[in-house]
Parts: sequence; C-alpha cells; structure tokens
Amino acid sequence: MILKLLYGMQKYKTRRISLGKKSYEAIIADTSTKRAIGLMFREHLPAGQCMLFTFSGEGSHAIWMRNMRFPIDAVWLDRNNTVIDVKQDLKPCTSIFNCPQYEPRTRAYYLIEVNAGDCRKAGIKPGTRAKL
Repeated sequence: MILKLLYGMQKYKTRRISLGKKSYEAIIADTSTKRAIGLMFREHLPAGQCMLFTFSGEGSHAIWMRNMRFPIDAVWLDRNNTVIDVKQDLKPCTSIFNCPQYEPRTRAYYLIEVNAGDCRKAGIKPGTRAKL
C-alpha cells in the first residue's frame, strides 16, 4: 500500500503543547502527506503524546479510522486555539469500503488526536483552550 510506504519515509517534528491542563509532546502533521497518514499504521500512541494536524485554513477537516490500530479521541480547534468539537473513543475501522468519517460541528483550523479516554480524564470539551 502506498500510504504505508510513505509513512516510513516521513520525518516528523515535535513540540510541546497543552490542551486544557494537560501537556503533550505533539507529533506535527504539517503536510498533506502527513495529514493523510495521520496515526495510521502505528501500534500505539505513547502516553503524553498526541498528533497535531495543522491546516492552511478553516474547514471541516474530517478524519476516518482506516488502518488505525487503537482508539482515539479527536479534538478540533478554531483559529484562536479554542476547542470547538470533541469526538471520543473513535474505534479503528477494519472495513475496506465502509469506514465512517468524523468531522467537527463547525469549521476548524487545527485537529489534535489523543489516546481514547484522555478527553474524559482531562475534562477537555468545547470551550477548552489550547496552547500551541
């Protein structure tokens, strides 16, 4: 599969961010290829890590769980780094054709993916502020 081959070729930068009162080491998905791959093919996301998707503008920025191996929480932010939507406990999709897409209720500027349960534990919900 092409995406799996591309995954092995990517070099990711990281930086420290906070989401509410929780701090993460963010893996930065800042190109179209990195955003398309996301967390696919990884065995897990170590505790204290997340993936931060940066986009060139606001949009629906939908995700799906194809080729994922673990559940996640998805957090969409506006351009002011405020959480506008959260989808919790998104499960990996094993179907080839019928993977649902998840998108925010309103247009978003950033997306952060964390381990499933992190949002509930940290109280992350719409209105929560992030420091990127």
